Amino acid sequence: MMAVLGIANDMWVSSAALVSQGRVVSAVSEERLNRIKHFRGFPRQAIESVLKHMPVGDSLKAVAISANPMTTLPYAPSRQLGSSRFYAETLYSVPANLSKVLGSDWAADDQLELASGGVPLKFITHHMAHAAAAHYQAESEDNVILTLDGRGERQTGTICTAEGNRITLLQEMNWPHSLGLFYGAITDYLGFRLDLDEYKIMGLAAYGDSKDATGLEMADLVRLVPGGMIELDLNYFDFYLSERELAVSRRFLDRFGPPRKRSEKVDARHAAVALAAQKVLEAAVVHCASTAYDLGGKRDSLAVSGGTFMNSAMNGRLGEATPFKYLYIPSAPDDAGTAIGAALFVEGVRSTHTVPVESALGPLYDDADLRSALERCRVRYTSMDDVGKEVARLISGGKLVGWYHGRSEFGARALGHRSILADPRDPASKDRVNAAVKFREGFRPFAPAVLSTEWDRLFESAHTANSVYMQQAIPMRPQARAALPSVVHVDGTSRAQFVPANCGSPLAALLGGLKAVTGWGVVLNTSFNLADEPIVETPDDAIRTFYSCGLDALALGPFLVTKDY
Repeated sequence: MMAVLGIANDMWVSSAALVSQGRVVSAVSEERLNRIKHFRGFPRQAIESVLKHMPVGDSLKAVAISANPMTTLPYAPSRQLGSSRFYAETLYSVPANLSKVLGSDWAADDQLELASGGVPLKFITHHMAHAAAAHYQAESEDNVILTLDGRGERQTGTICTAEGNRITLLQEMNWPHSLGLFYGAITDYLGFRLDLDEYKIMGLAAYGDSKDATGLEMADLVRLVPGGMIELDLNYFDFYLSERELAVSRRFLDRFGPPRKRSEKVDARHAAVALAAQKVLEAAVVHCASTAYDLGGKRDSLAVSGGTFMNSAMNGRLGEATPFKYLYIPSAPDDAGTAIGAALFVEGVRSTHTVPVESALGPLYDDADLRSALERCRVRYTSMDDVGKEVARLISGGKLVGWYHGRSEFGARALGHRSILADPRDPASKDRVNAAVKFREGFRPFAPAVLSTEWDRLFESAHTANSVYMQQAIPMRPQARAALPSVVHVDGTSRAQFVPANCGSPLAALLGGLKAVTGWGVVLNTSFNLADEPIVETPDDAIRTFYSCGLDALALGPFLVTKDY
């Protein structure tokens, strides 16, 4: 059989993936391995990692790149010509880099003999890679697809239909009209980093009060095109200009006031601006989805991808405010996921599968690897038959625990493989995690992992496949809000992870233990990393991070490490 290597090169997060017979065998972001957060260069280590998971008997059929610079050269702004997504150098730099990666580490008959044309390279347009990532991993074979982000080559959004292995483009939105960059411009205006900190604006928006929003309404900045997508009023934005100070224009500043300086305290006005932007984004995405419903022949299933769909508050509304019966959001809808999408598109094989698709796709470290790391670091540890039972006891006693099990998750969410866990019943847990580990803004919420048998107790909305990936914020029942204050946002919503009780995972066993001890099969679950670092990948990363912060214990597979003071 044949496999396809997918590469997201010069994306906001570079990554690599390997697919075979319509199944994702392995996927990992380069930042997890080289420890450089938001790394955008060539994903050398990620490629080496995923190729180690090549199925026995498989060989490489093709390499798929999730960008095609040839489609954008006439449109690339001068300030972006040095970026390989827009620069023709990609057409030869990628094969040159691949040859270096695989040259000496592989037997001659396994090498990518690119110079002689042994393995073809396929350059897939960015939004088609997003569309394929959504469609090929969705349960339905008959989907309408909506993609939205800051920008691909020229496209900033697409509407497609998909049946089986065929994806058909119906409508596109092009630069500089972009919902991703509308939201990014507001992020920049509020003193945060464009293309990096948009999630902070989403969290801040929940603190906005309509009484503080007088004069801050933004609906006229984004026109909802009848029968189409959206158009920005470009008089209010400068992000598309070669020379600019801010992503917003002087006209924007004259109307909405001065921008927040990064050193300036966040106040009620800033929260009101964030709320205004969030409302506009939600209305615009619902409009685009409704257009997709009509253009797509009123199909039941909507599959979405693109960085805009990292906004879990908007995703929660999207599931309720559109006529679709089913909504699918992959575990990595951002640029990292285009490595999977490009590979699936080129392979063109749709496997029979159920949703959710497995998201634990990173490198494998077995118990021997974990023990070796502990001994190499001269760490005192205890080997346990039921580490989850002891961790449940520690968490119920107010301890903060690092949780490291199995292959790492692909995507930005910690889903119980590389997590920090705490007691959601304790109102101080949120502040303790921030003070001891995360050092992040107080307006950003924490999320829970919830045992499936507890779901209806916490939420009125039924769980979906997206709940397994922590992709939608939904309202929590009042009694659950009162009982679990550290995992509910100020607006009463929670971006919960649904954990099937019968899935056999260590996290499910832990939640069962917590249910027995505390009466709630729920735990505060956040990513296992320090501020401005990627999520831990290797056992060495986990040990270093554990001893660099205020965690009380580390469950490294079946081994438990505690700090004895």
